[in-house]
Amino acid sequence: MPSPARTFRFGVFTLRTATQQLYKGSIRVKLRPQAFQVLELLAENAGEVISRDQLRQKLWPEQPYVDFEHGLNTAVKELRGVLNDSAGEPRFIETLPRRGYRFVGQLQNDKPENPTSAADANKLDVRNIRAIAVLPLEDLSEDSRHEYFSDSMTEALINSLARIKLLRVISRTSAMQYKGAGRSLPEIAHQLKVDAVIEGSVLDMAFAADSFDLAVSLDVIEHLDDDLAALRELRRVVAPGGALLVTVPAYQWLWSGHDEINHHHRRYTRRTLQRAAEQAGWKQARTTYFNSLLLPAAIVLRTRAACAMSGQLTSEG
Repeated sequence: MPSPARTFRFGVFTLRTATQQLYKGSIRVKLRPQAFQVLELLAENAGEVISRDQLRQKLWPEQPYVDFEHGLNTAVKELRGVLNDSAGEPRFIETLPRRGYRFVGQLQNDKPENPTSAADANKLDVRNIRAIAVLPLEDLSEDSRHEYFSDSMTEALINSLARIKLLRVISRTSAMQYKGAGRSLPEIAHQLKVDAVIEGSVLDMAFAADSFDLAVSLDVIEHLDDDLAALRELRRVVAPGGALLVTVPAYQWLWSGHDEINHHHRRYTRRTLQRAAEQAGWKQARTTYFNSLLLPAAIVLRTRAACAMSGQLTSEG
């Protein structure tokens, strides 16, 4: 009979056996399956010595002994790195030479999960939400170069929520300070003065290289910290001879509150966009401006705003 799903809390970490996930605060920590199973078995038997043979029978019953030794050593090393633990001064995993391992951390609220009661406890009446924060989505891909994708998903989620009337959405800048901070969601909600906090993660993009003949990015890359990484990823998934259609806001001197509200990082000229595309491996075919009919109106509005701001500063001075 399988053991019931449990939640183990120790230090800033939370181990959830039902979902096979480890969290540091509100951030999910990457762990390979074997490392998770070792930690789970040790936590379930906290304070007791688990022999290497017990671990082999539980986790690698059909593996040759030499593979088991290498796999166990690798898993324990991975766990110590993730938990910021050490063999010399263990806080969580103690090594007993020629005997095995023992979990020595202080567990908090170690009890089986009741799926029904857990779901009820996490219910929140959305009608009572007046303010919300979106934590930076965690990149769980194997390639750190894809972090721009999780950043763009965070931006898109914030922008979508910001369109809801009567809902106050905390800016990405304010929420960014909690990335990897290891604080609980209730603590974050209290500090940001919001009714709800959204957290999540993004896995690897499911697109192999050379998957498409055309990639379209309409007003996207200006939202990203690293636009060059995004252009390179688009280059990766587009087959040789394929094309990219990209639109971005033009002219940095047209920067206004509209850009700040929409969380833009920059505006472009034909030259700066072309340079970025070429650095990412694209061969530029055509770069042009559009919406030119709106340019005079935009200039007038920006000029008026600048004059109004200048007059306000003068009167205050």
